[in-house]
Amino acid sequence: MALTREEFFEASNLSDNPFRTNPVIEDDPRMSIWVGYEDQQKTLLRFLSRSRADRGNTVTFIFVFGELGSGKTHALLWSKYHITQEAKDDFDSVVYFIPSLLAEKGQASFLRAFQEHVIKKSSIVSDLLAYKVFLNGCINDYRKDTSAKFETTDEELLKQILPAQDFRDLAKNILECKNAGDITKLLSIKSDFETGNLFAKLTNLFIFEYKLPSGTRRFKKAVYLFIDELDLLLDIKTNEARELNYLLRHLYDACPSCFCMVCAFTATVAVLSAIFEEYLLQRVDSQIVLDLLQPNEAKEFIKNVLDTARVDSTQNNGYYPFTEDAIDTVVGQMVSITPRTIVKKMQPLIDLVIAAGIDPKKGAITTQMLDDSHIWEEIG
Repeated sequence: MALTREEFFEASNLSDNPFRTNPVIEDDPRMSIWVGYEDQQKTLLRFLSRSRADRGNTVTFIFVFGELGSGKTHALLWSKYHITQEAKDDFDSVVYFIPSLLAEKGQASFLRAFQEHVIKKSSIVSDLLAYKVFLNGCINDYRKDTSAKFETTDEELLKQILPAQDFRDLAKNILECKNAGDITKLLSIKSDFETGNLFAKLTNLFIFEYKLPSGTRRFKKAVYLFIDELDLLLDIKTNEARELNYLLRHLYDACPSCFCMVCAFTATVAVLSAIFEEYLLQRVDSQIVLDLLQPNEAKEFIKNVLDTARVDSTQNNGYYPFTEDAIDTVVGQMVSITPRTIVKKMQPLIDLVIAAGIDPKKGAITTQMLDDSHIWEEIG
């Protein structure tokens, strides 16, 4: 009698089929997997770290690009997971991820993307509430440190620790917010440029070094903004593309330290000048190209993805429920190996194995077993 899906996954030491396109939830363990590209990973991590206040204290602008399906989106998600989960204490930073700037009717809008992906889906509202607590703490400690008179207002003390008028005005607005709803209203701006300008000011408030007599403090070591699918600039109207180029330049210029912006897109080096204006290209610190994966990198990726779904990590891991020879055959069938092509092979492979009634409890699944069940013909 054929196994049910639940019985198959139990026999395979898997919680479910781990091969899906991209993680969709914040704590998906697959975000922790880096796909091959070891040199690119080292470069990306080095430049991400440079923006931290305790490292380089710089503004960093990174391009991540390559062929369709080469893992650009996953590189952004891995970076976000690394900063906010794996190395959370070291980075002590915030990350905001925009999967696309595309709005309705094929138009591009930073405003709409900010509303949909940053305000509604990211941690920015809770970050601002935490910043309010942090800033109130700075004001209270400054009052104690300086033995300020009782009648001295918080606003007067804020002026001492945050001299810049425009930043101080925004900080005052944040302090006046009573709850998440007030924060959301504060973030509700009416244009792309105003939204970008607000984000830049928030970034500067988050990383500002507040100098108190008892010592200096920062709310965060760095702010990271990840924007995916910027190749859409090739398909939108010229004036919209020009405005977005200008907005990206403004974000870079308005955040002189502890800020990192990473843009990902499908393209080759040859078409960069068709997507981005020269003034923006001159500001890019690193261009990270994701090429096709090598067979050994593909096998390692498959093994790592399987191991993220293990019920018991101490047994039946690695390529199980398959033999290494079966995985060699899967990889060998791929002409252009990218993370996406791997997932598109492995996801139906597991489903077809279940449908064929192959039982892992009788032994790991071999190339011959897959051949006998005509599964190679099914997955192409």
